[in-house]
Amino acid sequence: MEHSLQRDSEHDLQADRDQANRWLARFAPLVRGMDTLSAKYCRSRLEALELLRPGVALGLASLRASHETEDGELLTTLESAEVQLDMIETSLKRRLASLSPGDPEGMVDLASLRKDLAEVAARHEVEEAVGVEPRPQRLELRISNGNLAAAGFMGLFSVGWLSFTTVHAIFMIGGMMRAFGPLALLLLGFYALFFAVGIGMGAAAVASACREEIELDGRSLSIRRSLLGFSWVKEYTLAANASIRQEQSTQMRQQGAATKNKVLVVETAPGSQVKFGAGCSPERQREHLKRINEYLKGIG
Repeated sequence: MEHSLQRDSEHDLQADRDQANRWLARFAPLVRGMDTLSAKYCRSRLEALELLRPGVALGLASLRASHETEDGELLTTLESAEVQLDMIETSLKRRLASLSPGDPEGMVDLASLRKDLAEVAARHEVEEAVGVEPRPQRLELRISNGNLAAAGFMGLFSVGWLSFTTVHAIFMIGGMMRAFGPLALLLLGFYALFFAVGIGMGAAAVASACREEIELDGRSLSIRRSLLGFSWVKEYTLAANASIRQEQSTQMRQQGAATKNKVLVVETAPGSQVKFGAGCSPERQREHLKRINEYLKGIG
């Protein structure tokens, strides 16, 4: 009888160990790669954490009651996981708030919110005292996270275009050299047009793939682009009374259908143009256009 009870106890203990290991196997993926998660996966991990919470308490109670030395490492890992459940949930909620502002599952940055509320109150006081609206603060926008699909297609088209042009130029100029000698090199001016188109498409592909962020401080415009871990910033001074508009950048044919790529354009003080926003949809471009133009209208 005693032997049977001992076997049942060992069987229950092993079942508790198996349950604890299964819990850790479900928990482990929730800790990794949090800095690269999308809003969708942040929500799914938060749901998974809620489902796992009850299990860790049961596992800890069973292992603590066993007093077995061999369970020490498993017990320590479970205890560490229990302590960090709240920290992981907080990190996920903060990332969700940054990726999807206004999401009810996100965690509000209270300090930042209090600062924004104080600025609103200060502007309201100035409006009431002076009777005019104060100059808007800086405007920061993430224009695009990059459109890899469009960039891939355009980049492939650019490589094909340049490869074909290069091979065609070599054979054509090489053949013409036999008939006309050095005069055949004048064809380089003709082929330069095709090379310019190919290089332009390649540049557009890079622009589509980049993550773009802008900052407007009055009429000072900064555009930050990031790609493959590298980032660079260009600064411009906008022309007086400048406004953002949407233009068609390139048009190609893909499987018989026209493919249009639109960008946002604004004039700078020297009289040139700056183009950005190639990596986001036309609808998103129009949203950015409206916000930026409202800002520029506010500064006069």
